[in-house]
Amino acid sequence: MHAFTVSRLIRAPLDVVWAVAGDPTRFPHWMNGLGEVGWPEDDEPMEAGANLPVTVLDRGERRTSALRLAEWDPPNGFALAAGGPTAGTRYRYRFEAARDGAATRATLTAEVRVTGKWRLVAWFLKRGMKRADGGQLTALARLVEGG
Repeated sequence: MHAFTVSRLIRAPLDVVWAVAGDPTRFPHWMNGLGEVGWPEDDEPMEAGANLPVTVLDRGERRTSALRLAEWDPPNGFALAAGGPTAGTRYRYRFEAARDGAATRATLTAEVRVTGKWRLVAWFLKRGMKRADGGQLTALARLVEGG
């Protein structure tokens, strides 16, 4: 179930944007709620299906978890998935050269999957996701552009 899509023009070439966006250890600098993110565990290759160890900041407490790399298509994008059997999220990031290669169009599409009783609160979940994560591309642009 679609939650939201945001798009932003980043004033930097695709390779410069990807150097930041494609490095999991830099995710916490532009993705809310993440304390630390590592490269795939147990020498897994960086590819779709790999698990990235994360420390999540949840209401002032730190807990460890993992994000699944649902898609990996350097330098064009990636997708992260999290959740369990009754609810889950997928964040899909796409990057495309724009303005003769001097800028990059970044797009984030967030999806939420809910079953059972969670369907009753799907609208609130989607709204909360957009409020919490809708500014990620603005934060990425600030990081890449140095502003």
